[in-house]
Amino acid sequence: MRISVPALLTLNGGYTDTAGFLVLQGLFTGHVTGNFVASTPGIAFNTLVAIKVFLFILAAALAVIYGPFADADAWAAIARGMALVAGMAIQNAAHRIFFGKSPPSTVLTGTTAQLMIDVSDLAHPGVPAEVRAQARSRCAGLLKTVGLFAPGCAVAAVIYAKCGRMVLVVSPLISMAAFRPRFTL
Repeated sequence: MRISVPALLTLNGGYTDTAGFLVLQGLFTGHVTGNFVASTPGIAFNTLVAIKVFLFILAAALAVIYGPFADADAWAAIARGMALVAGMAIQNAAHRIFFGKSPPSTVLTGTTAQLMIDVSDLAHPGVPAEVRAQARSRCAGLLKTVGLFAPGCAVAAVIYAKCGRMVLVVSPLISMAAFRPRFTL
């Protein structure tokens, strides 16, 4: 079974945000990325993925070598947090640039809010048919996004419970799967 790149990014978004939150004592690495996304015209998708993978490997290495961190203000803890934030920001930018029609893969606050608005529109009998049709159409994509993000969160929580800071080793592995081949056979 082959998973689409936006779906993979969403799964990784949930995983990395939860893993980061647990290891970084409450920092949601994906939620701050909306403020740091910048357009990178002409840059290739694989280049962005490679940078993200490097940052995730750096974060995992810092966690494994120097963690766990009793002091969240220690230099290695801050560097690990910023590496994860930067990696998630790059994922956010790549998703917006290359998969702009898909719901975001890092911050689901707006996605879940829209989903609840659409469900409400579908449940209310007084909503005009055209609004209901738009809501029904949008719900499928939004449900798929939440349905991928949430298991990513759950898997990260289970791995963290069993392996502690080693949970961060999985994020770069998931990210590597997003590389797109440059040619087809």
